[in-house]
Amino acid sequence: MQELDLIKLWNKGRAQIISSHLAPTIILGIVIVLGAIGEFQGASDALKWFTLAVIAVSGILATLSQYATIREGAAIASELKEAKGTSKVGEVIGNSQAFTSLTTALIFLIDIAVFGLAIWLVLDA
Repeated sequence: MQELDLIKLWNKGRAQIISSHLAPTIILGIVIVLGAIGEFQGASDALKWFTLAVIAVSGILATLSQYATIREGAAIASELKEAKGTSKVGEVIGNSQAFTSLTTALIFLIDIAVFGLAIWLVLDA
């Protein structure tokens, strides 16, 4: 595969990761506003648990999409690292394989922290 094609795939993957954050971020924003104005205080337990389920499902689906894209990105980085005569951009991407591993771990930790805070917000009301 040509360097330019690999860089285009890398950029497409980055765009996918960014767009996969959109739905969970909107959902969390709505939940934060509802929590801030006290809407969960009088809500039934069923509504609270359903809210948490929606947060969890949207987050899990986004994370799965991100992990798949990160795995593909690691493969692209590996190919670019092995390629001869790459541009500076190709070299930078090629040296990003360790960064993709760090990103995978960081996404997991952030997801757990945010979901824990969401549980606290919804159930503590």
